[in-house]
Amino acid sequence: MMAYVTIEKDGEPWMICHAVHDDALERRIASAKAEVPTATFTHRLSTPVESQRCAEAMDAQAGLVEDPFDFFATKIDDLPR
Repeated sequence: MMAYVTIEKDGEPWMICHAVHDDALERRIASAKAEVPTATFTHRLSTPVESQRCAEAMDAQAGLVEDPFDFFATKIDDLPR
């Protein structure tokens, strides 16, 4: 898998990700569930706008993350508007 994915928290977009492996995405969701056990987390393919915002966030952090193309995630609220 290599896709832009949106993780939703209680039905609202919460985090956008670029994932190469399904297991990295599942680990991120499991971690979120451990932090907020009362919330419901689901994931879906990102919309074109969400994908573009994720790509821009990845570009902005180039060199600041170990390997952004293995797994990259950022909370939507942390993105510039």
